[in-house]
Amino acid sequence: MIVKMKKISVILEDKDIRPALDGLAEAGVLHLHHQEIPGGEEMETLLEEYQRMATVISALEQVRPRPLQEEGAHVKQMFINVWTSLEEMKGHEEDIRELQAQINRWEPWGTFDPHEIRALEHNGIRVKLYAVPQEKLAGLPEDLAVETVFVADGIARLIVFSQKEINLEFEEIILPEHGLHQWLGLKERAQNQIRELQAFVLEAAKYIDVFKARLKRVESRIIYQQALTGRGVTEGFSVLQGYCPADQCNAFEHRARTEKWAYLIQEPGEEDYPPTLLRNPKWVRMIDPVMKMINVLPGYSENDVSAVFLVFFSVFFGILIGDAGYGLIFALATGWAHRVFGRTMARKEPFYLMYILSGMTVVWGVLTGTFFGQTLFPGIKPLVPWLNDADNVQRLCFFIGALHLSIAHLWRAVLKWPSLAALAECGWLCLLWGMFFMARVLVLGETMVQGAIPLFFIGPLLVVFFTRPNRNPLKAIGGGLGDLVLNVVNTFTDIVSYIRLFAVGLATVAVADAFNVMALGLGFDNIFIGFLTALILVAGHVFNMVLGAMAILVHGLRLNVLEFSSHMNLEWAGVKYTPFRKETG
Repeated sequence: MIVKMKKISVILEDKDIRPALDGLAEAGVLHLHHQEIPGGEEMETLLEEYQRMATVISALEQVRPRPLQEEGAHVKQMFINVWTSLEEMKGHEEDIRELQAQINRWEPWGTFDPHEIRALEHNGIRVKLYAVPQEKLAGLPEDLAVETVFVADGIARLIVFSQKEINLEFEEIILPEHGLHQWLGLKERAQNQIRELQAFVLEAAKYIDVFKARLKRVESRIIYQQALTGRGVTEGFSVLQGYCPADQCNAFEHRARTEKWAYLIQEPGEEDYPPTLLRNPKWVRMIDPVMKMINVLPGYSENDVSAVFLVFFSVFFGILIGDAGYGLIFALATGWAHRVFGRTMARKEPFYLMYILSGMTVVWGVLTGTFFGQTLFPGIKPLVPWLNDADNVQRLCFFIGALHLSIAHLWRAVLKWPSLAALAECGWLCLLWGMFFMARVLVLGETMVQGAIPLFFIGPLLVVFFTRPNRNPLKAIGGGLGDLVLNVVNTFTDIVSYIRLFAVGLATVAVADAFNVMALGLGFDNIFIGFLTALILVAGHVFNMVLGAMAILVHGLRLNVLEFSSHMNLEWAGVKYTPFRKETG
């Protein structure tokens, strides 16, 4: 559920702003809302420092060092040295790209020294380079000494010698600053410098944890500076505004009375944008890692659909992977990770979620008789043979889609009750189930159920007349008709989109069986063939599991975040509740 927030305003003399911020940080319950855009010279300096430190840490993390727990005056200088080294490496890498371009351009000309050519000019011998079409070579003046270096794409590259001025009506190629040997030498020198800098960075990587600690302190200073420069200031007074969970306002009030602040606690208005804080039972919090991974959060005025998300995401996972063998592997891998890493993790939700998802995968695999495909162990029979019929699974997918989307409209109807607008949601429910039967007709070739036909009349009438209830029927019809026209087609396509569960699940089984047939076709006639067969089986099924994981990210999440959310009118517009409680030193 989304925790109820209170809007809090604090007014104090501007000279007391820093102690007040320190006090708010100690209370640690107020999510600050800036009155002005935070900025200033100090802010820019801190942001620049933060960016540099983040860049250094990102580079050092790729080294995978053994961290050194040490802090001292030299650490700051070490960070500066690492940053400088990284910048120098970028410069050398850019130089190498430019040098390589020069090498590629002049390598066909051979190893000549431009300085020697220029020396000839001082002795009265003119030398120029030209690009001349081959068919024009015969027309060059006879008093010129011409040497063709190479020909490419019908263009001859020439060196022209003469004791007089040379002025040909062709493209003249300006002598480079260096010759090929010099370009290669400069490139090698830059590469050596990069290797030296890389060695230094590798040695400095042991300070990564120290750098991370400094990064957190810089982040805290940025947050503090944002609060300081984002406050409202008027006539010598500062105004701080923010939001606090309603059940934690006592902690704020205690601090405010102690510090003798003037404050106002009120309900957020329609123009306010409170942050979102979710508090759910433990079983619902299992879905939190997924929502964090895709970075979605319902807005404060929206609805928390975490429980529905968890239930249907688990079902989608089981159908999309759909293999009991894969599910057992997921469960065993999760158990191993839980045992090895669980003690160091504050939150265990990822493990519990994977147990649920693995279990759903095993259940679907048992129901359909799928264990590393359906051909590797032909003795395994489906517990529910009905699910091995393609048409039946498609019917089930349409039913799951209609049920999933119906929950959204039922939820909205309950929220709108006792307003007549709740009847519009009932209208959409009628249309949803009408489209469910329509999908079966159009996709599976079934005959329309007679009892479903009234749904296509009742549903639109309820939507048109009650989407925006009004005493003036014309106004009510206008708003409802517009909503109907915009969304009726989407309702059908959204239900049909749940057929992706069938299609992807079928593809998973097909890929598994393809690898099984390929491997078993080789047999186990000898050790080498047996090894190759086992390799194909293992590699093939690992590849298939990776494809399944990608399908979950694309399809399993989409049905919750897009299809269901659009019917729920959920925009995921939430801002995470982040109380001002960072270090302010």
